[in-house]
Amino acid sequence: MNWFTNYFYGNQNNNINVEEVEKQFYLIGDDSDDSLVKVIVSLDGGGMRGYLTILLLKEIQELLEKDLGITCHIIAGTSTGGILAYSKLYDVSNDELLDMYRKFGKKIFPSSAMDVMHNIISEGTLFSTKELIKSLKDNFAGRDMSHRKGFVVTVAEDKCSHEKSAKVFANYENPSTHLHDDSNVDVVDILRSTAGIPGLFNQYENSKYIYYDGGFQYNCNLPIALIEAKALYPNKKLLFISLGTGYQKSERVQYHFTNDQTDSKVERFINSLNSQGKPFLRSQQMVGSIFDLTKNLYRLYKEYLKMPKTSEILSKFLLDHRDDPDIFTYRFDCQLEFPINLHDSSDKAAEEMERSVKDYVNDPNNNFKKSLSNIKKLIDLKQ
Repeated sequence: MNWFTNYFYGNQNNNINVEEVEKQFYLIGDDSDDSLVKVIVSLDGGGMRGYLTILLLKEIQELLEKDLGITCHIIAGTSTGGILAYSKLYDVSNDELLDMYRKFGKKIFPSSAMDVMHNIISEGTLFSTKELIKSLKDNFAGRDMSHRKGFVVTVAEDKCSHEKSAKVFANYENPSTHLHDDSNVDVVDILRSTAGIPGLFNQYENSKYIYYDGGFQYNCNLPIALIEAKALYPNKKLLFISLGTGYQKSERVQYHFTNDQTDSKVERFINSLNSQGKPFLRSQQMVGSIFDLTKNLYRLYKEYLKMPKTSEILSKFLLDHRDDPDIFTYRFDCQLEFPINLHDSSDKAAEEMERSVKDYVNDPNNNFKKSLSNIKKLIDLKQ
C-alpha cells in the first residue's frame, strides 16, 4: 500500500481515542515522545508563492534551530503547500526546496507567450502537465517516506453525482473517517490532485473522481488540520503554525493577522505551569477555435481565483478557538509590494518574496522573534 491513504471526512463528532506508537527516536513528530504540546504545521496554497513559505520555514528554523516542517507531529498542505508538506515527509531541507522551486518553476511556468501557445495546442492547457509530472517524478519518485504524519487537501468531484467534497490523502489511517478504495494512488498523482487548477493543468482523475486544487475549498487548511489533530491526539494541547504565501498591500486589512493574543495566551499558560505544575494531563474536453480555447482556459482559471478567501477561513478559525485553552494558533505571512501571480516564476518575483520575508521578520511591530520564543517554550514542554 502507498503510504498515502485516500480518505474523506465522515462524522466529525465521533469520540475518538487513538493511540499510535511509531518506532522512532525522540523527535517532536514521534508519537511516543513525551511532548506536552502537539505541533501541527499548516501550509497554504499559492502556486509559485510557495517560495515565500519556504523562506518563512527557513527563518523559523534559524531561530528555533530545528526544521519544524520535519520535526512536527502533523504537516498539512494545500496545492503548493501540499508539495511542500510532502517534501518534508521526505526530509527535504529548506535550501533544497528553494533550489527546487527556482528550477522547476521556470520549467512548469514559462514566461514566453509562444510556450504558452504551444501548451494550449499540444495539451489543451495554459501550462504543461507533462512537464509538471516530469518535475514531480524527478523530485519525489523512488524516495522513502518518513513515519511522521502528513496530508494534502484536494477537492474531489464524484463522476456520478457531480458533488464536490473536501478530501485528503494522508500517510496514516484515521478511524474517524470513511476510507475510500483508491489507497494505492501514485505519489505524483497525489500531488497533482492537490494542485489541479483547471485551465492551467490537466486534472488528475480516476474511475470515481475528478480532483481539483484543494484551494477551491480550503486554501487555508486549518479547519481540516484541527479535525485530524483532535482525532489523533485527543485531550492534548495543540499548537498550530499556519504559514501563508504573501498578500498584496490592498489586502492588508483582510490578510494581516497579529500573533499578540496568542503570545499572551501562551505566556499565561507557561506562567500557570510554573506556579501550579503541569496540568492533567479530471481533464477538460474543449472544442472550437484556438481563440475560444484560450478564452475558456482563462475563464476556468479565473473561476479558481474566486475560491473562499484564506482570510475568511483563518478569521473564523481564530475566532472560534480564541478562548480554547487547549489550542494555540500562530499565523505567519508577509505583505508584497506588488502582485505576484500563482504562475510567476520570474527572478523579480523571487526577489520580492525574499525582501518581504526579511522585512517581516525584522519588523519589531510583528514581534516575530517573541512569537518564536514562545513557540519554543511550548515545544520544549514535556509531560
